[in-house]
Amino acid sequence: MKKKEFIFISAGLLIFILLLEGFVRIYNFIRSSTSSVILSKNEILVYENRPSIVFKSNHGVRMQYNSLGFIGDEIAPKSNGAFRILGIGDSITSASYLSDEYRFLNILQKILSNKLNKSIEVINAGTGGYNTWQELELIKQKGLSVEPDLIIVEICLNDYIHNKPNLRKNWFNIISVNYRESSEARYFNFLYQKSDLYKFLYDFLAKFRLNTLDKKDFLAYVKNYNFNINENEFREWIKPLSEINTVAKAHNIKLIFVIFPLQNQVVNKHDVSCDKLSNFFKENGIYYIDLIKDFKYQISLGKILFKERDILHPNSEGHKVCANVIANYIENKNIIE
Repeated sequence: MKKKEFIFISAGLLIFILLLEGFVRIYNFIRSSTSSVILSKNEILVYENRPSIVFKSNHGVRMQYNSLGFIGDEIAPKSNGAFRILGIGDSITSASYLSDEYRFLNILQKILSNKLNKSIEVINAGTGGYNTWQELELIKQKGLSVEPDLIIVEICLNDYIHNKPNLRKNWFNIISVNYRESSEARYFNFLYQKSDLYKFLYDFLAKFRLNTLDKKDFLAYVKNYNFNINENEFREWIKPLSEINTVAKAHNIKLIFVIFPLQNQVVNKHDVSCDKLSNFFKENGIYYIDLIKDFKYQISLGKILFKERDILHPNSEGHKVCANVIANYIENKNIIE
């Protein structure tokens, strides 16, 4: 090959790669734009659900946010004799991948209403991606205004991560999300963080590999999944957890924390989801539920409790198990008198 031909081909290849990079950046810009959230004036919240909208989630599920940005209809003044529950959490609580009737808070409302023959109102303030600091702020800024008698805080074990999502308004006055946040590549991470083309190819191949694993190999992948919260991270995490408890007590509101295990913990038959967390709640006399034993039992019966190829999010059956466990706990502890 002559030198000129080599230069010409190399230049053409470079231009082609740059064009692909530009195309993927435009694609990611469109894909990452969402009109369902707004940037918040509150620096701790960072973003909020856009109030008073009806839309279809990325999973094709019809979602409705009221004027507070909570899931569902407008909240009427609390009726006499009604017991009001406020659910706080992240994407497990908001569960935009499930219809209303399959989310654990909606199921809980029906179970308690039937069991106790009492008017039970459940409000879903779940916001996808929120950490515990944001959930605390949401309780203080909006949650208290609905006059809850009980607050249920759903805990996913990555809620200890205290970072601010990289969100910005794009040209069309809607929000763009940086999906690189807190993610790294095993190979050539520096390129992964800079190039949308490399990230697209890397993520596509990683997802393709995961989706093509047979059941046995996927189970091995789940078992080998590693998760750990170090001491420094946990010491920071208990600060907002403690303050949520303090706020609830100050307003005479009952409080339950509900810990959702990761699928690898259930498969590996752990006794607790997070011993540090359980010990903290026990030592401080805080009501809490660790779902791991119930999930382990149901899975031993052959039930599937997690979304397909998802270590984190419970499916409709998992939400049903959760609702029944919470309902039994509330009844046994006489939380609703």
